[in-house]
Amino acid sequence: MKLLSLFLVFAATLSSIGAQANNWYDRGNGGFILVCTGKKSAVLDLHENATRQIGEVQFSSSTAVTAKVLDLISRLEAHDKGRATQYKAWALSFFNEVQWIREASFNQTPDLGMVIIPNDCRLEQVVFQRNPSILNKTRYMVDENLWNHMDTDNQAALIMHEIIYREFMNSVTKEIASERIRIFNLVLHTNILKNLTQPEYISLIQELHFTSYTSQNLKFTIGYESNDKGWLNLPVTFNSAGNVVEGTLAAEQTFIRKHLSYTCSATEIPSLGNAKLDDNGTLRLLNIQDGFDTKICGLPFATIQGDEGTITISGTQWSFDENEQPNYISGILPQARHSFKYKGTTYEVQTSVLQKDSYSSTYYFDSAMNLIALDLGGSACRDTKTQNIIFSRAANPASALLLSLDAEGKLKSPLPACY
Repeated sequence: MKLLSLFLVFAATLSSIGAQANNWYDRGNGGFILVCTGKKSAVLDLHENATRQIGEVQFSSSTAVTAKVLDLISRLEAHDKGRATQYKAWALSFFNEVQWIREASFNQTPDLGMVIIPNDCRLEQVVFQRNPSILNKTRYMVDENLWNHMDTDNQAALIMHEIIYREFMNSVTKEIASERIRIFNLVLHTNILKNLTQPEYISLIQELHFTSYTSQNLKFTIGYESNDKGWLNLPVTFNSAGNVVEGTLAAEQTFIRKHLSYTCSATEIPSLGNAKLDDNGTLRLLNIQDGFDTKICGLPFATIQGDEGTITISGTQWSFDENEQPNYISGILPQARHSFKYKGTTYEVQTSVLQKDSYSSTYYFDSAMNLIALDLGGSACRDTKTQNIIFSRAANPASALLLSLDAEGKLKSPLPACY
């Protein structure tokens, strides 16, 4: 029996986990093959099946390399159509993002983790991937000599490895080694996904530290690395059709729905908030998580038509009807002053010098998206000169916080004058 050598890359070789966790900009990552005496080169991910024993590798029957990659990705579609769609786009663009390196070799990147290598074999780095920047204009640098000595099945496997790693590089994760990426590549090659239920698939990718899952055109956070508690899995509930009906929306995403818009490109925040959908995929409830940092990402918003243009309404608590139209939008907003004109009336929020951070608000709507009631966080009165309605937390005459409006947008009940 051949003796085996153990190669272990420790996290301690990096300056710190926190500093290196998402620092792909400088560090990058590599795709490796195993070169053995008297044998053809094999991608490390596939070689590791000898010890991981996940299942029998089932290569694609296609001839071209890209077609082989697309066949592998298609094995995802039944469980994860959103991820499969993204992976296919990256596969099709792979060779357009390559810089071929000739008559040179890479200084190996420290992202292997634990690797078992037979004594008559050695590791060679074929690919170096890093997000394009001033440091490198292309995403992938590929050792042309090593690439040309690989068969098309292993070339496809290496591209698949880089596609999976590309997702990890740009997500809210703190992986410092490629072991989980290599396992998922092997999962696709052995095609064991066809035997899994949807909850089993989610459990698998959570164990592999994937951070998100897309359903109903929304991206949900399924796990993230906590600063003090390690990796945390977040629950996701599916209906009988395999669609998410409750989960935690990811903060880093963009969606434009019927009456709700949101965009954030920052990866520092793992979650936006809890969402509930009905079986038709209609969003019914959205509650923004406590402590959501609006200095990094703005809140979701809706718009209605005002007298002087569009009125933008944000909030931390949303309720929707069966047509995904807001019933109400509520929350504490980080804005000291606010005003808008709606159907002939100007509404203003005024705060004292001591109240300069935030105010609460609630807006209610009818089926035509008309305002039928509002509360802008404080006592309300009418300015006798301008006829504006003033909401203030100062000691002005008190009135009911919630003001009801008729179909023409007029107040249903009179307000006291402001003093």
